[in-house]
Amino acid sequence: MVQPYGPDDQRRRVGLGGRVSFQGRRLRVPKGLRGETVAIRPTTTDGCWTVHVMTDQLGHHRYPTPRLNV
Repeated sequence: MVQPYGPDDQRRRVGLGGRVSFQGRRLRVPKGLRGETVAIRPTTTDGCWTVHVMTDQLGHHRYPTPRLNV
């Protein structure tokens, strides 16, 4: 079985309001993922992270914006 998340992924559980905490901030993700685990991965661009569910990339997040860009 393929493991969807790597050892370096930052895993977070999506809260009831469709948010996850990451580096002291609350990020918005789709509310349909409430209770699910997502992975946050760094990119080669400084301050930019991608958000994944299993093997699918949902979008990216760039500081200081607290909203997921899809």
